[in-house]
Amino acid sequence: MRAYVDISIVVCTYNRADVLRVAVDSLCRLETEGLFTYEIVVVDDASTDSTASVLAALAAGAPLPIRAIRGSGAGVAAARNAGIDEACGAFVAFFDDDQIAEPSWLIEMWRTLNDSGAPCVGGARTLDLPADQLKALPRIIRLYLGEIPVESEIRPCGRGDLPCTGTVLMERRVFQAVGRFDASLTQGGEDTEFFARVRRAGLACWYTPRSVAMHLVPEYRLREPYLKWAAIRGGECFAHRDALEWGVARLSAGACIRVAHAVLAHGAMLVFASISGAQQEALARKCQICRAFAYARTAARMALRKGAHTERGSVVEFRSERKLFSKYGQ
Repeated sequence: MRAYVDISIVVCTYNRADVLRVAVDSLCRLETEGLFTYEIVVVDDASTDSTASVLAALAAGAPLPIRAIRGSGAGVAAARNAGIDEACGAFVAFFDDDQIAEPSWLIEMWRTLNDSGAPCVGGARTLDLPADQLKALPRIIRLYLGEIPVESEIRPCGRGDLPCTGTVLMERRVFQAVGRFDASLTQGGEDTEFFARVRRAGLACWYTPRSVAMHLVPEYRLREPYLKWAAIRGGECFAHRDALEWGVARLSAGACIRVAHAVLAHGAMLVFASISGAQQEALARKCQICRAFAYARTAARMALRKGAHTERGSVVEFRSERKLFSKYGQ
């Protein structure tokens, strides 16, 4: 019989045994101040590396419940749903397998959730890079690498900065109100689509800068091929979100505006950055142009197929990331 806990932290993983060990170890050290109890539920989405043995060792030596379940291999959205089904807590948190949690990561979201009355609270995320390297990166590139800026105030989230599943705490009633993650979105963006539904349902989402996770950044993610790939995937994901919220006609108009802005604004800044030798800034502008055109291509396909729900696949598959970029190192 499973012991009752207040919060279940769900971590989905696939072939990341080494970094998973670090992520789960950080979650075992979270502060609670006696305010709540928690467990860690790891969904191993059909990994072929040493993930199973790593999880067994972690569970054997942990000071709290760590439960591992085997996912179907159908992708991260299906794995998140499996984690929800397995979770015992009245509250569900999500954490990525390539992050390190600060000790106050969970308790600060818990406090904000209780103080605000919002059923959903997300935190900040920093990048695990040297300070000088981080300073040299344009804000656009840092966002593509997963940064969620540490701001000064706790505040409600807007449409453009809803939480992500790397760092979020939710009441179970959120799933009862809006359903689960869309498992057909194998190209990623399942959290973007999910939290857009949360917002449309009128459920408040808040942000707290006091809850911080650190995102591990492998070397290949700093290279141009990965950043362009991430930009294209982002464009596709946001096109899906906007189609569901606006409809295809408004989506098409928005796509035209995005492309025009990309060509006129980002194109001009790309030329200037290239001439002045600002390589990172030039790369940031290339990424924004890639994202705008990916958004427009997705919108065009949806318009031709008469709706958002018929456009689900993508050549930019989320799960293929490490295989695609393995030649650049880990």
